[in-house]
Amino acid sequence: MKLNVLLVIMVLFFYEASSQQSTNTLLNNLNETIHASAKYDLDKIKRIEKLKETLHLRQDPFESYLKLYEEYSIFNYDSAYNYAKKMEDVAVQQNNPSRIAYSKIKLSFILLSSGMFKEVFDAVNKISLNDLDSVQRAEYYTMMARCYYDLADYDKDRVYAPSYNQQGHDYVDSSLLLFPDTSFSYIYYSGLKNVRSRNYEKALLYFEKLIHNSSLTYHQVALAASTACGLMAR
Repeated sequence: MKLNVLLVIMVLFFYEASSQQSTNTLLNNLNETIHASAKYDLDKIKRIEKLKETLHLRQDPFESYLKLYEEYSIFNYDSAYNYAKKMEDVAVQQNNPSRIAYSKIKLSFILLSSGMFKEVFDAVNKISLNDLDSVQRAEYYTMMARCYYDLADYDKDRVYAPSYNQQGHDYVDSSLLLFPDTSFSYIYYSGLKNVRSRNYEKALLYFEKLIHNSSLTYHQVALAASTACGLMAR
């Protein structure tokens, strides 16, 4: 909940900076969006409960665990990790290399979100890209880009950080070859790469395009706004 409220504030900060809203309008939007955040969490909990109730009725447990993982992945890391492990266990039982590789990407995302870099590399080193389809490869590339960007931020030195940033750029470039150029992911990661390359004016153009797209999900708006706010604070 605290994370959601923080992202709400970031969203509204960006709107204020980009469109110069009045204080009253901003406060009204803040109240409305905080209420929407609470509803978003409540809706998510309901979806999770429904998925769990029908879990035993589903023929493919891997897909069921994947849906639960996706609900938990930005909500509760411990639960997301547990369901990623369940995905992996099922994939191994099914002797399905593609699903085994994909479950390791999901595990890696949670490990990375928890700052466990060594464990991330242990997991991804066992992934064969040949076992992934184009959508899964794009997800792998963006996860690895984030990993190296986070490493650069962790080190903050002149020896390793520049190399980590460049490796992050390379992974973003690989992902952009797989995303449609009008998709959220293509625009977001193009903007992120420009942020990391210190091309701030160009980066802001990408994030402004996203922020004013009314078709984005709550999470997409929050992700774009939080990154844009970090950009504006530089």
